[in-house]
Amino acid sequence: MLIRPAKETDLPHIAALHLSNWRHDYRDQLPATLLGDPLDAKMGRAWASLPGQRSLVRVAEGRSGLLGFCLIHLDDPEGPLLESLHIAATARGQGVGRALMAHAARDLLAQGFEGMWLCVFADNGSARAVYARMGGREGAVRDVTVLGHPVRSVPVHWSDLSALAKPS
Repeated sequence: MLIRPAKETDLPHIAALHLSNWRHDYRDQLPATLLGDPLDAKMGRAWASLPGQRSLVRVAEGRSGLLGFCLIHLDDPEGPLLESLHIAATARGQGVGRALMAHAARDLLAQGFEGMWLCVFADNGSARAVYARMGGREGAVRDVTVLGHPVRSVPVHWSDLSALAKPS
């Protein structure tokens, strides 16, 4: 597996994986109507081009192509925000997410950041368990809006990226 910065040629593959995972993983948390055309439009806008310099997009690729990706925004008021971490269904449970997180942590440390955070749907127990195993500390449940729909979410923080940055 190779982890590297995303390129423009990766965008269609990232968008397809992102769309597929949302439709599968959030089908019980968001109305089906939102997972159709509104989600297509959201992903089309999100992956029309690579984010600016104050964001990091890393991809994990294997022999079969894209295994996963992560997107981190560096300018969030609460510190670097891991907006997206998505792993292909066929690559889950193989350490791809952990490897992407470790790589991202090393990138952030190299830029002088000490921590990062993310928000996960409160009902996404499997992701919450993964983040806890990676040393993430949960905050208080928040109400957020996703595609105009209210959702309960949980912030997860890493205040010291050094442990997360270590290869597994």
